[in-house]
Amino acid sequence: MSRREVLCTRVGEMREMIACEAIMNGARPKAPHKELSFLETLEVI
Repeated sequence: MSRREVLCTRVGEMREMIACEAIMNGARPKAPHKELSFLETLEVI
């Protein structure tokens, strides 16, 4: 990507391109985040 393209491209588009390239290179998606219940939150504290 040329410098001019980098300066004119929105941040969201850049993030999408980086994510697509990472997937093409074999990156694995993140595991789903588990929501803690109120009682589990109290146990952490």
